[in-house]
Amino acid sequence: MLSFKRNMILKVVLPILFAIGLSACSSNPVIQDYSSQTTFSNYQTYQWLPEGPSTRIQTIQPFEAKRIEQAIINSLHKKGALIVRDQPQAYISYNYQIHRTETLEPSTSVGVGFGSRHFGFGGMFPVDYETRIYEDAIWTINIYDNEKHLIWQGRTSRPLETFASPQESEAYTQQVIDAILDQFPPK
Repeated sequence: MLSFKRNMILKVVLPILFAIGLSACSSNPVIQDYSSQTTFSNYQTYQWLPEGPSTRIQTIQPFEAKRIEQAIINSLHKKGALIVRDQPQAYISYNYQIHRTETLEPSTSVGVGFGSRHFGFGGMFPVDYETRIYEDAIWTINIYDNEKHLIWQGRTSRPLETFASPQESEAYTQQVIDAILDQFPPK
């Protein structure tokens, strides 16, 4: 009976704990910065910051902007805040950028080594290289006071994802926006 429990722990519980530990390590943190002199509880109504050169959206899909806007509205509603047309207490903007990184990695190596009974050495030398491309989406939300001075910024970076349906993309976008706005207002 004792060995059955031990085997059960080794075969079931430990892999689950290991998977939870790995998923915790792979989470993408949200970075925030804000004005320490601001009383954030004064802000309950928001309006989109009028578009200008610094608020242009860089997106690769035409529908992504609408998904982000709807996700921000949903997240603010959960906090009891509203997007209004007139006389906002604060302004909000967002930015979505794709950051592309290319790396050159060896794909084929040749190894050489020699030695005797108690002594030896060797080495490997790359002979062929492969270019790998990594793309990350950088999500940023900015909140400004009614004089349009930046008072809060939340940002996260996630691997660029592709989805089979618009519903999957909407759910993912909402998840990312919620993670950012969970930091607002700062505690």
